[in-house]
Amino acid sequence: MASFHFFPDLPYELRHQIWQQAIRPSAKKCSGIQHFSILHSNMKSGNTASKPKVLPSYRGVSTSCDKRTAFAAEIPGAEAIEANRSAYMWDAGLWTACWESRQIILRHWEMKKWSEKRRKFLSDGITFGWGEEMWRENQDFCITINAPSLTTNDGGEEWQLMVRPYEDAFYFDPSSLVDALKQPSPLPYDDNLFEIMQQLPFSGVNYGCQPVQHFIFDFDPNWLNNLPRWDAHLDSDSPQGFIIDLLWKLARRETEFHIWLIDRSLRQSSIKNGDKVLPTGVVDDDARVFYNCDEEFVDLGKAGYEHFDRPWMLRDEKKLSAALAREENGFAGWFIWWLAENLNETLSEVKSYPDKFDDSTFESFWVEDHISILGYRR
Repeated sequence: MASFHFFPDLPYELRHQIWQQAIRPSAKKCSGIQHFSILHSNMKSGNTASKPKVLPSYRGVSTSCDKRTAFAAEIPGAEAIEANRSAYMWDAGLWTACWESRQIILRHWEMKKWSEKRRKFLSDGITFGWGEEMWRENQDFCITINAPSLTTNDGGEEWQLMVRPYEDAFYFDPSSLVDALKQPSPLPYDDNLFEIMQQLPFSGVNYGCQPVQHFIFDFDPNWLNNLPRWDAHLDSDSPQGFIIDLLWKLARRETEFHIWLIDRSLRQSSIKNGDKVLPTGVVDDDARVFYNCDEEFVDLGKAGYEHFDRPWMLRDEKKLSAALAREENGFAGWFIWWLAENLNETLSEVKSYPDKFDDSTFESFWVEDHISILGYRR
């Protein structure tokens, strides 16, 4: 609008259509990819324009977390903002462009309805037990956060960062998350991941919402390099080790979420669904689509590789061994298979026999039910 000076003179209907087209996709099973890093009160906060900006906690608008808050979410500062292609950047300009654009985006996302519902959740003390129908009925739940200014020429004006906690997929900077998880836990059962999720302004019960439901990672083919064939005990500082830790938390029923791996070597058109090759741009009705400001990814499930069921085929065993020995191209499916082969039995025992052994029944835990592969949609 800044470069089109006659925009205000356009008919309202045309302006409305232009504003609408600038809003990020909102269809069901269409998830934005949101990038954040995690800050702990023991870690230094970024206070300059070039450093990451800390989002306010529910205790009030602040530019850093304190001992009471412990954990906070950060977004990139001015120097890195161009590289931040998170979905929350898609329509960020509509919140500050003018009154008219703000009203259109507020109506589109039904923010008044969600704000009122969130206030009711908070006033009633609703905490949404895991898997309860209440939060499942609110999958479209939206939340806005007064985010600090990101540029040096906007007069320090705040903007509205909007996320959908249950629909969007959250990419947390691995190094910052690992550092945060190493901090002393204020909880008696030593679960910093739960505590982190509770204190983020889009994830905790203090905000009237459940913890986020989708974790997303960029799969690196180097993850397969020289993995131990029959041992899934890895350093938690590594991405592979962190994902293993998440699977243990799922098996212990400490939390509930799904893990997504972006494999940039895959495209939808190259993946077979049964005997049918899915053409580019065509997605099964049930397939979830993920997007940022530049890219779209589609849920490929196991990406055409279905050999997760025992007994293992000798030829598949040879392929996996070749991948682990760097003799074959890395593929996220091999990583999932390696996890499944090494963890399914152990985690099934963990899931079946928690702290109390009485009245326990055996329940299988399948790694492949909790991790899916994303490939390029276009």
